[in-house]
Amino acid sequence: MLTILMGRAKTGKSEQVLRRIRELGDTSRQILLVPEHASFEMERRVSALFTGEEQQYITLLSFPRLAEKIFRECGGLTQRPLDEVSRALLMREAISEVQERLTLYRRQAGYTGFISSMLQTVADFKRAGITPARLEEIAAEVLNYHGSGLSVMEMSHRSREFMDIFAATKAKLKKALSVPDTHEILFLQGGASLQFSMIPLNLTAEGDTADYAVTGNFANIAAKEAGKYCRVNIAASSEATGFDRIPAQKELSLSPEAKYFYYCANNTIFGTAWKYVPETGGVPIVCDMSSEILSHPVDVSKFGIVYAGAQKNMAPAGLTVVIIDRALAGHERAVTPLMMSYQRMIDKDSMYNTPPCYNIYMLGLVLDWLEKQGGVAGMEKRKSAKAKLLYDYLDESALFRGCAERASRSDMNVTFRTGDAGTDAEFVKFSLERGLRNLKGHRVAGGMRASLYNAMPEEGVLRLVETMKEFEAKHHV
Repeated sequence: MLTILMGRAKTGKSEQVLRRIRELGDTSRQILLVPEHASFEMERRVSALFTGEEQQYITLLSFPRLAEKIFRECGGLTQRPLDEVSRALLMREAISEVQERLTLYRRQAGYTGFISSMLQTVADFKRAGITPARLEEIAAEVLNYHGSGLSVMEMSHRSREFMDIFAATKAKLKKALSVPDTHEILFLQGGASLQFSMIPLNLTAEGDTADYAVTGNFANIAAKEAGKYCRVNIAASSEATGFDRIPAQKELSLSPEAKYFYYCANNTIFGTAWKYVPETGGVPIVCDMSSEILSHPVDVSKFGIVYAGAQKNMAPAGLTVVIIDRALAGHERAVTPLMMSYQRMIDKDSMYNTPPCYNIYMLGLVLDWLEKQGGVAGMEKRKSAKAKLLYDYLDESALFRGCAERASRSDMNVTFRTGDAGTDAEFVKFSLERGLRNLKGHRVAGGMRASLYNAMPEEGVLRLVETMKEFEAKHHV
């Protein structure tokens, strides 16, 4: 008989399961299957609730341990898998053999954090299907792309080789996001911040109005920049509560004269994200998707402009992707600089000047990897699973708490804190010693922030949760 227990966190589901196991007693051997991040806590509960004799008929397994048990008992696993310590020792040995031949990382190679980074890199390569042979191929292409004798970084942007790279990357991005034929893909420079000015210069005339939803630092900057060129109506703002939430549709105060509605889909500093596309009554929607693009499917047809800096999920910093409805181009002000005219960039297919060639090449490689992971739909499943691991722990933790309102939580940037700035700083240091970097929150918000972009594997999140548990056990009574 299958019994399903449903309920929110801390509603007694685990206790009821344990009571049911006790009722069954030793007449039936029980396997208690729990998520990896919850295994320690469940072991503690089992030890507290059951006697040593009673524990003999309970087998507590995480999902990876269950898989190992099946392989071991049913065939297919002839050797014991390496544990974390063993992998670290082998990596240290491998690094020591080549340390003297290293040029860039010779000094760092002896640090524990470097070993952890190498182990994580190997795991990332395995997940992306990058074999040593493929890695050597990519490295060779840096200096000699497809036998041309040229690096992508030095070839002419109008050469046949680069034009092929450009066209292929553009086609891959169009496929990945299902970009309709009504929209043009542009590969620009200047970062996402340049779009703060380009948008009002191209979409408004003097005296026009634009709606802005201010739900974070960058949306706030964008609204202030737009105010130099047009009237700005703050359609919604969460600044009063520290940008901890996203306003509902009914809270939007839209201007009937607005030329466009602007919002930032994911707020990296404060850890919030829009879960819906606003209804604007036909007014073009402009969206900054810098920190969530390619992490979930998007109906591009609903947007007038989608733009994103590449450095989060697409390519190295220096490339900005703009996807624009062609009907919005061609109305720029006379004073608009040539480099900031959408129509000019459309007419020149992003080639009015030399584009960031190597970044475009790297975007193509990332899109190849993305397709192997199941495309943006596959990424959505992965990012949701990663975020759930971390949020589930935060919801149960007695020391750490999330900063954003539950309904507005971002799956890309998880913000959290202990409630004490000194303890927060101590945890950041504690994590760094265990090879976990970049957890310190933005200077504007403080606390901690875990970024779960596409390249972050689930193992990284599990390591973070384990580290948080370890810290909590030492600091919370």
